[in-house]
Amino acid sequence: MKKRTLFQRLSEIVGSEHVSDQDFARLASSVESTATGLRFLSPFSETFKLPKVVVKPQTTAQVVDILKLANETRTPVVVKGGGSGASLGTVSTKESILVDMTDMEQIIEIDEASMAVTVQAGVTWGKLRHELNRHDLRPGPLGPHGTWGATIGGGLSYDSCCVDSHRYGQLSEEVLNLKVVLPTGEVIETGSRVNQHSPIHHRYCNGPDLAGLFLGASGSLGIITEATIRVHVKEPCMLHQTFGFRRLDEACTVLHELSIRGYIDDFWLLCGKHSVQVGYPEQLEGIEAVLALYTAVSDQKTLDARKQKWHDATRGSNAIELDADFADKFASDYRGFETAEGQSMSWVVISIWPILKIPEFYPLAENALRKHEKIFMGKPGKKQWSVSACGGARSPMTDFTIGFMADRSQSDVRLGAFEALKEIQCLAVGHGAALYDLGRLPSVNYLWENGKSAFEFLKILKKAVDPNDIMNPGSLMI
Repeated sequence: MKKRTLFQRLSEIVGSEHVSDQDFARLASSVESTATGLRFLSPFSETFKLPKVVVKPQTTAQVVDILKLANETRTPVVVKGGGSGASLGTVSTKESILVDMTDMEQIIEIDEASMAVTVQAGVTWGKLRHELNRHDLRPGPLGPHGTWGATIGGGLSYDSCCVDSHRYGQLSEEVLNLKVVLPTGEVIETGSRVNQHSPIHHRYCNGPDLAGLFLGASGSLGIITEATIRVHVKEPCMLHQTFGFRRLDEACTVLHELSIRGYIDDFWLLCGKHSVQVGYPEQLEGIEAVLALYTAVSDQKTLDARKQKWHDATRGSNAIELDADFADKFASDYRGFETAEGQSMSWVVISIWPILKIPEFYPLAENALRKHEKIFMGKPGKKQWSVSACGGARSPMTDFTIGFMADRSQSDVRLGAFEALKEIQCLAVGHGAALYDLGRLPSVNYLWENGKSAFEFLKILKKAVDPNDIMNPGSLMI
């Protein structure tokens, strides 16, 4: 089918104002915000393909018709949320229909009986948090760090680690129901909504946990169009504090203890002297780790008790109390600290890791980073790389980040940065790191080498639900 005919047929589904085949729209919609997502840059330029057309549905019924058209014409489909990801998951590698979900932005229902909110998948975290705040409610996880424009559907597609996930768990753990359009156009609902008469929201009922198939699937098994997630009463009392430690293992021991006893909601831990020198605004002599803590509770008495627990735990390790403003900025997302510039220069490998095991893996990560220092931004001795842990996963685990800054505008630096990134991903997988943000990153290859039976099952599942292989082809390597 010619591109213009495809444009016309999609216009009949969603209206011509919600479809574009212009070059600027196709390119802008194809690019994720972070450096690893700019697939049109070498060394991936030979595999990047501009989508044929960009379409922005507003209803589940329109998504159904789009996928039926895609099957009829054998046109691949790529699904895109807010575009803040870093896994190449929304990047087109074939001439495709790019389904931009950001017009599906309705908050459908706040159900206080089930303590749940149902939203279309294109709702942003900023909009959801604002609306729930009007009812003195909040989601558990508050969304990816700093990315208020990220969408709920995007986070679900990648098992997103979020602010406050250390208390509430990753976003997928807060899901109650999903509405999903399968690649061939059928619509299914999960959990309690399998029973169409059900007025309640609950996940683990009515047979297998079907929702789990689509969480973390990187858009390869269908399009999530609606999601119901838990909501919680918003806590009015907040506390932030920052501590410096002379030894990384002491910081991790304190953090683990506070974590397993439920005394913190989230945290940010700078690991190692270099990360402290680069990541903390002041020079700290003899400090090997900086720990920023955050909690939110319902009353001042509980808050005071937690503050005392923090001081009791840190006193035994001779920790130094630092400026609480650092914790306010980095341990919770009420300010939002990531910028478009910072994201576009960042290259990171993120995995789930136990807090207590950070000290044994840190030297390996540091050695891998130092090996590639010459291509990183910054002055000698202050090169912009760091190893950190930032909550993101339910206690006693953490979102463990190995990252560096490199200028993507220089082709030789860019090529070197991709090589460094792949080496660090291979290192993480080889030491058993649990990856959650997969998409098309090289780490997927390394993972499946160690999990061949799971990979074979995924391929069988993919073939069953997507016989024409149109849904986000190449994602997860299936």
